Amino acid sequence: VVRRCVMENLWMVFVLGYGILKGGRECMKKAALKKSSLLETLFLYMLVGFVFTLPDLKSALECEPFFIFMGFVKAVVVCTGFLFSFIAISGLPIGFYSIMTLSQMVFTTLIGITFLGEDFGTLNLIALLMVICGLVMVNLKNNNDDGKKIKIFAVLAILGYTFFNSISSCMDKVLTKTMSPAQLQFWFMFFSVIFYAVIIIVKKEKVSVKTLKINFWIPLMGFLLVFGDRLLFIANSSPKSKVTVMTLLLQCSVVITVILGKIIYKEKHFLYKLLC
Repeated sequence: VVRRCVMENLWMVFVLGYGILKGGRECMKKAALKKSSLLETLFLYMLVGFVFTLPDLKSALECEPFFIFMGFVKAVVVCTGFLFSFIAISGLPIGFYSIMTLSQMVFTTLIGITFLGEDFGTLNLIALLMVICGLVMVNLKNNNDDGKKIKIFAVLAILGYTFFNSISSCMDKVLTKTMSPAQLQFWFMFFSVIFYAVIIIVKKEKVSVKTLKINFWIPLMGFLLVFGDRLLFIANSSPKSKVTVMTLLLQCSVVITVILGKIIYKEKHFLYKLLC
């Protein structure tokens, strides 16, 4: 009985694992952008991640065309969100950025209830209200650590990122009912690389593979992305998992990012951000 209970709730451990890795990855994004351009970082980041999924090629080719297309749709949604994410994080304190990503819980809850028919109990309501309070509090102190006002464009970019990420989370829950985590991850990474490659070609931006040696944050992020996403996809494939609960557990990433922001970037207002 105990073993069955543990196995049925193991998806929560996977979600927490993903959240911890995501929190660390957010800090790495800021560090990577100090050495490389936005598009170069995104393209090489996804390319490295895709290489790690190549062992799943045989399984991925067994997918029906419709699900391959859905992998393409997910890639467009996520890559658009990533663009917003990197734009926002390049000009904001990492602590403020991480707290604002809590808005994903609001979007995901609304989508999960509306389109997936998930329950919305008292605990969900309390958690949602706490998130909204945190968002209001962090925006009351709307200054960078250098005293300058935070640009509204950067805030809108974060909201764009969390909105698209919420759509992706709900897609994962639906797609993992018919696709294996390995299949979903392979096609998502494959189309993501193509997505950024097309943008780079259109904008005629230079990209060098040698950057991977200079900017070691990029390959590290690529590995953590694949490993973390695999944990999340496995969690989504569990019949017991719920998108709304998963989103709540994922907020552990915010705590990790705020702490690392203080340690690595010496950001101010640490306790206030942690409270938010």
